[in-house]
Amino acid sequence: MSLSQRDTEVLALAWQCFETEPKIDYDKLAQLANYKTLASARVCFGNIKKKVQLLAAGAAGDGSPSNPSFLPLSASLSHSLRNASNCPDTHD
Repeated sequence: MSLSQRDTEVLALAWQCFETEPKIDYDKLAQLANYKTLASARVCFGNIKKKVQLLAAGAAGDGSPSNPSFLPLSASLSHSLRNASNCPDTHD
């Protein structure tokens, strides 16, 4: 199963609509996503959250996220996104 571009946009926008940030069980995520460590899962998911925020900003059409305090961008965002490719899709 794959997500369409529109599915991905709606998912990114829905992420911005959470009233509280979801609590991620990083041990479970590491197991399900085949990461070797909890730390790897946490770092890679952090990079994904930043990408989702940027996608949501683009889908909203105004260049800014609907809830900027929910997923704050760090000063090193561009560095983090460049290094996001260091997170393997499977086994790290």
